[in-house]
Amino acid sequence: MIPYINFQMREIIVINYICSFFFHITGSDSFQVFSILFTAIFFEGFPFIILGSLISSIIHFYVTEEHIIRIIPSNRYFSIIISALTGLVFPLCECGIVSVIKRLMEKKVPIHVCITLLTSIPIVNPVVILTTFLAFPDRLDIVIIRATAGFTISVMIGIIASFIFSGKDTDQLLKKLPADRHQNCTHCRLEKRSAAGKQNRFFQIIDHAGHELYNIGRFFIAGAFLASLFRTFISEKHFLIFTENSLLPIITMIFLAYVLSVCSETDAFIARKFIGILPDSAIMGFMLVGPMIDLKNTILLLNLFKAKTAFIFVSIILLTCFLSVLFLNNFIM
Repeated sequence: MIPYINFQMREIIVINYICSFFFHITGSDSFQVFSILFTAIFFEGFPFIILGSLISSIIHFYVTEEHIIRIIPSNRYFSIIISALTGLVFPLCECGIVSVIKRLMEKKVPIHVCITLLTSIPIVNPVVILTTFLAFPDRLDIVIIRATAGFTISVMIGIIASFIFSGKDTDQLLKKLPADRHQNCTHCRLEKRSAAGKQNRFFQIIDHAGHELYNIGRFFIAGAFLASLFRTFISEKHFLIFTENSLLPIITMIFLAYVLSVCSETDAFIARKFIGILPDSAIMGFMLVGPMIDLKNTILLLNLFKAKTAFIFVSIILLTCFLSVLFLNNFIM
């Protein structure tokens, strides 16, 4: 795991060196400010990327799909509610949950349960709640609204999916893959879990966490870079346009959440930088959409499911999140 941490640190050092180079050439303080902001965002969130990677790896090796199936009730609506709360017990990253969902569908777990798990686990889990609190220590309302809205939206998405995919067989939704092809959020293969012995299990968990850290860290650095870029080189007066149309900031932040693909365990630290510039509802849209669906997850879904199924998944999630954020904007925030 240490080599992957060193790799991320080298990226930060290179970016800071580039900023220093341009600062000396141009004499503009903007590059220095950018460097400070970027480094601050990175070190605020990076410890929690490490924590999330370790938790995800432990779950990968010690929690099987059967454990999840065992706690899901047969009643449609009750199963959706329980599924939306599963992240409190089994926290996983956005990447890891996709491959788990595929395996659950192969075991004939209902599609509405799977899509509820897909959207709820990355946001309704103790690690995300904790990091949101640490990012917004003076705004407990944001922490509560994010967790509550994440749960509620996941339930709504599950109910919608239960009607749209009613009567659909698993084979109609999943893409046919070669038997030897395994889809995961990291390089590791599924057989590692069963082949791992007691003596080398610890090292395999660390190895898995290292690759998880590498995959997630790249997206977090991109998000921190863009947020710092906005705060440094775009003055607040340029954001005044957002106050003239309540839809524009919400659409913008949802778009950023989708494209940046920032890990849900650290996206709150990036969202925090927009406080005072954008409406709270737009910031909430960033923190709700990102964990549920983003660009990298869409690619994973397209690799696992038929294109039509993946498109329906993404459309349901984005539309439900957008309408929910509009509700928050008009009645709560």
